[in-house]
Amino acid sequence: MGEIPLRSELFSSSQMKEHGKTLAGLHTLTQKHFPERLLARLANNESALLEVHNHLIKDVKENKGIVPAGPPVSG
Repeated sequence: MGEIPLRSELFSSSQMKEHGKTLAGLHTLTQKHFPERLLARLANNESALLEVHNHLIKDVKENKGIVPAGPPVSG
């Protein structure tokens, strides 16, 4: 079973640069400061990464196969 080919057009570096500028222009800057939100998200990310790390270490020690993440392939 082969990989499903990409159907979308890939951006060139100049197109990606322009797209980034467009997206950046859509954001609104604020003077408000929310450090507690960032710290909470970072703590959640750390917990999730450590949990996955521990599962991977366990699976490797048990000689279980590890497959890359991705959408299921039907067929």
